[in-house]
Amino acid sequence: MVWQVIFCVLAAAGILLFLWCLAGTFLLPVAGDGMVIRYRASGGAPALEQTVRSFLWLRETGLIDMPLQIIDDGLDQEARGVAVRLAQKYPCIQLLPAAEEEKTDSGR
Repeated sequence: MVWQVIFCVLAAAGILLFLWCLAGTFLLPVAGDGMVIRYRASGGAPALEQTVRSFLWLRETGLIDMPLQIIDDGLDQEARGVAVRLAQKYPCIQLLPAAEEEKTDSGR
């Protein structure tokens, strides 16, 4: 009886893990050469650090392998300082002014 319960729990956990991986596969972007994630930030950018932490978690778990470009669309002094520190600390993060993004887009 105990072994049946243990087997059922393990089987249910295996099915849930399979469904979790399947959902992750459908929800993640398709990786390709030259693909980047862009985050347009302006003002105080209250969600900047949380967004970068989420991005870094996705990279660390191996779910994505793309760089993050933070587009400075009028950041205030404090938020720009945070963005600069993040870009210096993590090589996969770039801080670009909005004018630089327009040059990048026109180069496609």
